[in-house]
Amino acid sequence: MFNRIILIASILAIVCGVFAKSDTHRSKELTSDVFVNLYVQLSVAAEQYLDDSTRLVRVQDSIFNDFDVSRDSFDKFRAKMDNQPEKWNDLWEKIVKKLEEIDKKHRKSEIQQKSAPKSKSKNK
Repeated sequence: MFNRIILIASILAIVCGVFAKSDTHRSKELTSDVFVNLYVQLSVAAEQYLDDSTRLVRVQDSIFNDFDVSRDSFDKFRAKMDNQPEKWNDLWEKIVKKLEEIDKKHRKSEIQQKSAPKSKSKNK
């Protein structure tokens, strides 16, 4: 699970770096909580659209719009946290916890779907 999170985080960092846009018209200040939630949503999107980078960028743009945050402010906040390892550690723990909760819900949902009785077709 931890390797998967590291992979997603790495992919997210690369994609954000490659497709970074300078959206200076948005000026919403990023808080730690907003960053954590945004990072989690971007990580989930990165996993879902791993094989379709064009669609991933569109989904990421949509997520940034939903949070009213630019890629540039996201990258600046992340860079600021890189210079404050003690704060970054706290954020990372929150991110991992949220991702694990999402993963747990997803697995529980899959188990319920597999164990649900299948309706039998009456096509004779």
